[in-house]
Amino acid sequence: MVFTLNPELAQCLQQLTPAFETFPQSQPGDVQSLKKRLDAFYTLVNSHLPRIDGIATQDYAVPFADKKLLARWFYKADHAAENTENSPIQGAVLFVHGGGGVAADVQAYDTIIKNYVAKTGVGFLAIDYQLAPDVSGDVQTQQALAALIWLHEHSNQFNIDPNRIVMMGDSGGAGIAAASAALARDRGITVAGQVLIYPMLDHRVPDVPAGIIPFLNIVAPEITTAWQARIPKDTAEKDMSIISPARLENYAQLPPTYIEVGELDLFCIESLNYAANLYAAGVSTEFHLIPGVNHGYDLLAPASQITQQAMTLRRNAILRMTAPSDNLANDNQATNS
Repeated sequence: MVFTLNPELAQCLQQLTPAFETFPQSQPGDVQSLKKRLDAFYTLVNSHLPRIDGIATQDYAVPFADKKLLARWFYKADHAAENTENSPIQGAVLFVHGGGGVAADVQAYDTIIKNYVAKTGVGFLAIDYQLAPDVSGDVQTQQALAALIWLHEHSNQFNIDPNRIVMMGDSGGAGIAAASAALARDRGITVAGQVLIYPMLDHRVPDVPAGIIPFLNIVAPEITTAWQARIPKDTAEKDMSIISPARLENYAQLPPTYIEVGELDLFCIESLNYAANLYAAGVSTEFHLIPGVNHGYDLLAPASQITQQAMTLRRNAILRMTAPSDNLANDNQATNS
């Protein structure tokens, strides 16, 4: 079978080609040139994403070592930012932004996260973790975990159930979210689920089918540069999984997982492998290999039918994972009757 690009995505990419041609070139091994290229990508994305109304934000500071990390709470504007009398207890999502661990920030994801909140009604906390090479990947994972712990500790303030917090991220942020969820498991911290959108999981950068290479919009030298910036040279093999979660030896008792990746994405093989390892370890795993799309397709063609279908899948996963446990029991009973 010959791989082909989704027609709507192909049309959007053609329209965006003049902008792509102005992007700074990244040089293998030069993380600063990669960061400039990725920052140009997010600037372009935010220039054409539709505006999302009705979502409010509130900024907080999450302590980590001797620093304070920005954490932004996104919520529907007709809801209170914090707990009020008689307001129902909700689930929540801790979101880790993409950018390969070397670029972007919470502000770059402002509209993206608002869209998720608008579609789900679930509050999102986005953490502004530090970027490599200023910090290494293990520190980024620990910072995301610190945000999870902070959200647990402040659950009453936000009127959320600490047992219904989902880890979520896309691209490099999804890899950090996955590593943080594994670390949370090891430390006995509850995570209700993880939603991993085209995740960057494996520093070995597995080979992909030759037929998809013409469609790749991120390539192995770029991702290798990002990994090199995030992995300290003296990292022991046994410690690698805190940065590169595909190196986990034990997948058991990880939270229920949703993974989605395009069939034309550099991360397709590592996502397939990760999903298979989760499932083999007895973890409830929902996996979608989206036909005809490459990395970041939803940001490049937000109005396309394929993006709308994927957003419905993501919405359903978030609502399922953040639902009260009695709702899940009722759903299972209805399914079995």
